[in-house]
Amino acid sequence: MNISLTAALSMAAIIGSVTTTSATTVHVTTQTGTPYVSPVEVRADTGSRGVDLAGAQVTATYADTTREVMTWGALDAFTAGEARGTDFAIYMDFEGFDIRATKQLTQLRIDLSLSFSIVDGSGRSVFDVLTADTGQPGNTPSSAFGFPVRFDNKSFAQVSFFGALLPFGETTVAPEGSVTASYSGSVSIGAAPVQGDLFSTLEIDFTGLSDGYFVGDANFETDIDTLRVTAPVPLPAGLPLLLLGLSGLALVRVRNKR
Repeated sequence: MNISLTAALSMAAIIGSVTTTSATTVHVTTQTGTPYVSPVEVRADTGSRGVDLAGAQVTATYADTTREVMTWGALDAFTAGEARGTDFAIYMDFEGFDIRATKQLTQLRIDLSLSFSIVDGSGRSVFDVLTADTGQPGNTPSSAFGFPVRFDNKSFAQVSFFGALLPFGETTVAPEGSVTASYSGSVSIGAAPVQGDLFSTLEIDFTGLSDGYFVGDANFETDIDTLRVTAPVPLPAGLPLLLLGLSGLALVRVRNKR
């Protein structure tokens, strides 16, 4: 008996969503150091997306000590972004980072210090690692609830098909073993003291995994905030006159050539 895919799916019933427990242990370290002092606060929309990371630098280091350095780019005007190399790719929309490595990956570095949002012209994005909301101790003013790296087994729908329960949709399994997530390049806002919750850079070390490296597909989340757009820097008072003078000299040179 031949059954078309459409007919088969019509006989299947989606009975729920399944998420299994992560098999990855994450050790988190932070290094405060000399902070970057932002003159602006975190924007009101603290739910950062892939497009907010445009310009960020991503570095993948492999077991043979070679590296790939990639620049994050937006894929559309509102949601997704990615960085893509020869043996590594990383993607983000609303649901954390999807990574794919076809070579033995030992370290991943994401530097947000050059990032900006193409959606509303907001300033750089920052990692927010503190699981405390606005106004609570240790929370930088205007930054909301945050959390450090966590690897997830992506949810998939469970389908009943002729009495059998089958997964339907994308499934990503968290790697087995442990990783170390190191945050550095602390960020403070205005005159507020450094709280140790906002950082510019994240490095993930995969050598603690069962194979000593990572190959394949995985998904991880880490909270990201985006700062409001920085006010334009005022031009020196004499600069417009200088530019006008230079343009006049250029016009005189053109006439003399004629």
